[in-house]
Amino acid sequence: MRHILRICPSVKVYPSYFHNKEDINMSNSINYWVSKKRNDSAGRIAYLKVHKANDNWLNDWTNWSRQEVVNGIQNGKVFYTVYDSNGCKQGSKINVIRVNNTDYLRTDSNLIAKDNLDNLPDF
Repeated sequence: MRHILRICPSVKVYPSYFHNKEDINMSNSINYWVSKKRNDSAGRIAYLKVHKANDNWLNDWTNWSRQEVVNGIQNGKVFYTVYDSNGCKQGSKINVIRVNNTDYLRTDSNLIAKDNLDNLPDF
C-alpha cells in the first residue's frame, strides 16, 4: 500500500529543506528512511513508516513490518531514522542486534534485548 504524507510540513522543495547541506546524507549508501514506528502490546516495534531514499522520499511511504525491515537490513539495505524538528534532520543508522536468538532494531550496537530507535515518534 502506498501513501502520500508530508512528514516535514515545512518542506517546500528538495533539497533546500535541510538546516544545512550536512544535515542529510542523500548518498547512495542510504536505501530507506524510517520516520515513525508502531509498537505491539508487548512494547516491541511492530510496524514502521518507511520512505525509499530518492528525490520524492518525503512524500512516499509504506508500512513495513519489523520483520521486513530486519530482512532488508540483513540483506544489505541501509535504513536511517529521520525526524521533523523545524525541518528534517537525519537520525541514526538502524542496526539489527541479535540477543538470545531474537532480533531487535536499534540505533546503537548495545546487546540489550529491547528495540531502541532513539525517540522515533509513534503513529
